[in-house]
Amino acid sequence: MNTDDATVSMVVERVLDAYSGCGPLAFAYGQGSAFYGFESDADLDIVMIWPDEIPARAKRPAAQLCDPGITSEQFDDVTCGLDNLVIGRRDTQVINFSLSTFGSWCEAVDDGEGWRGPAWPLPLHAVAGFAYGVPLADDAGEAARIREDLPGPSARLRANTRESLADSLPGYRRALSSSAHRDEGWLFHELTVRLVKDAYAAWFAREGYYLPFPKHLDQWITRLGLNPELARLERAIWRTPSLIERERAVLEFAEGVVALIVRRAPDAHY
Repeated sequence: MNTDDATVSMVVERVLDAYSGCGPLAFAYGQGSAFYGFESDADLDIVMIWPDEIPARAKRPAAQLCDPGITSEQFDDVTCGLDNLVIGRRDTQVINFSLSTFGSWCEAVDDGEGWRGPAWPLPLHAVAGFAYGVPLADDAGEAARIREDLPGPSARLRANTRESLADSLPGYRRALSSSAHRDEGWLFHELTVRLVKDAYAAWFAREGYYLPFPKHLDQWITRLGLNPELARLERAIWRTPSLIERERAVLEFAEGVVALIVRRAPDAHY
């Protein structure tokens, strides 16, 4: 993020000041394309972590923060309170989580889990957003303490993602071949997305990084100095004109990740 961006600084200051009326924060951080420096005019994603319960929707200052004539949108579920705002003509998302929920994600990822399934947010992506995000408020030093405990993917995460990918490849080969030859596009792409996600989780973990949300992955790969050939193989999956060719492409990518992991001596990066 360009810290000299007056609009971003203004939005962050206004959000933190307004939400302080809900009580003390555990900490806050910025994540997403603008804070990572990938897009200067992208939406601003500000994550607020509360020490106890998330403030109730009616208590959160969404309405008072929006530009004149703009109505805020608020959504709540069991773990999250989301406030969609427009501040200084900048689309802004304020995402509220409790410290216990956030801590459970960190524990899951450290234990080698949190990267499978359709959960939103996926714990692995949430941890990556925090680890690579921009600290915005941390008066009690809670975020700094958590960062010290998250120096990079644990041995359990590296092992689980690696072993899961290698063990599941034979089944994926059979299922992808069957669905491709039957021209079952929906099933084929369900399988492909799951395999690509697992391959990326294993690849990033092996290289010493948490897998971010799959947006701007090419820029992450360049920034982190990862293998550009593997990135090319992944892009080729989506450019092939037929399921048969796509089958070959997705397996070439997944097998390339497995080969990279196997070539590395255990814990060579750490």
